[in-house]
Amino acid sequence: MKRIALLALVAVFVLGMAGSASALHLQQGEAGEAGGGTAYMNIYGHVANYAYWENNTDFNDNEYDSADFFGETDWYLGFEIAQSENLKAFIQLYQEQDWGVGPGEAGEDSTENLKIEHAYLDFMVPNTDIRVKGGDFGFQLPGAGGDNVFDDTANGIQVSMPFNDMVGLTAGYAMLDQQGSAWNATDAGDDNEFTAQTSAVYAVLPITMDGVAFNPYFMFAESDIGEESGSLVPFYDEDGSPFGEIDDHTAYWYGFNGQVTMFDPITIGADFIYGTSSVETKDNFTVEGEDAEDAAERAGWFTQITADYKMDMFTPGVVFFYGSGDDDDPSDGSEMLPTVVSNYKPFNAVDDFGNGYVTNADGDTQAEVGAGLWALAFQLKDISFIEKLSHDLTIGYVAGTSDKEAADFYGDSFMTEEDSMWTVEFDNSYQVYENLSAGLFFAYTKADYDEDLGDRGDDFADDAYTTMEASLSYSF
Repeated sequence: MKRIALLALVAVFVLGMAGSASALHLQQGEAGEAGGGTAYMNIYGHVANYAYWENNTDFNDNEYDSADFFGETDWYLGFEIAQSENLKAFIQLYQEQDWGVGPGEAGEDSTENLKIEHAYLDFMVPNTDIRVKGGDFGFQLPGAGGDNVFDDTANGIQVSMPFNDMVGLTAGYAMLDQQGSAWNATDAGDDNEFTAQTSAVYAVLPITMDGVAFNPYFMFAESDIGEESGSLVPFYDEDGSPFGEIDDHTAYWYGFNGQVTMFDPITIGADFIYGTSSVETKDNFTVEGEDAEDAAERAGWFTQITADYKMDMFTPGVVFFYGSGDDDDPSDGSEMLPTVVSNYKPFNAVDDFGNGYVTNADGDTQAEVGAGLWALAFQLKDISFIEKLSHDLTIGYVAGTSDKEAADFYGDSFMTEEDSMWTVEFDNSYQVYENLSAGLFFAYTKADYDEDLGDRGDDFADDAYTTMEASLSYSF
């Protein structure tokens, strides 16, 4: 952790919470008094109900054998307590409730209890342009590459400052959850309590010119592992890890996000990120003759290019992304981008069938949607012929970038260069009131997996995956 301490003032790219509400005056002070002036509280929130039907018979090796109905209610309620624009505090409550399952019930479908999702201070250093944010807040690395690596809440501190009208710096320190393929907990048994503390420093240098925005960034994270910590292995298989005790686990990411608007109404976006993670072990265990530390290494990259053409009644666009894939023997080290919390979602099929799943220390799984895949999609966004009614149409193609032998290592649902799928998705939204919207989403996805790989068999992913989602969303 010494490296973290030395770098603790050199990093954090953080997105603050935004909301709208009427102001509630809390106190009235006299001018010149300590804490004087008028304090006020803004209340903001969001409540959404989702009901969706899925028919994924035999698709992607899924356990369901018929059309299924699911529902959930998500909500958050936030409070901004402000003395002025220079001094604010935020707190936000959150709950996700699956229909038919009570809060806190055990089991695969258990929901999250009511929790405090954000609690932080936000203030300007007096007589400067330096803004400081500290506490539990949401942040992400910039752009699509950053979405693939980290997009979540964390406790930390952020400092941001402009150097001039064109260049600034946002940097800080945060404590990250121990999860994702950068630190994948694959051996969290009763005898293995995870005592690791994962710290990160990261920085972004936003550069803004006329018609061009460019955001290079860097992130370094390190875990100090306790002696009874179990095994933290990048994307290792279900048979367990090659490790005994681990001394140190580190990961680095370098990337940039850019956007060109000078050719208005054409907008071009570009993202690139490279990341690597590795461990040091106290005991030299081996995997099929390979050194354990070599087997646990993971280093890969991801890139995305987008282009949109803004028109009066709709916006046609194209999105392309490519994530590096593995060779025929991933056990000697993975060649896919390591992630912590991935929320990348260019369109629905990529999110539903992200290539590979990792398990964190809590036993929860997440898809690594950009790992080992490439995709090309044509989109018609913001289609509007009738007032208050809008539509988005996506036609996309997705394929794997890993060697076909990787399916033997990761499992039958892992997409290799021999596998692909195409999808058609139609999203509709109606603005019932200013703050209330109704949505209806349809998707049809057809896969073409190589049936001879792994243990797939003749009927693997033979049927199409279809889904429909109805939603009501109230934001204030």
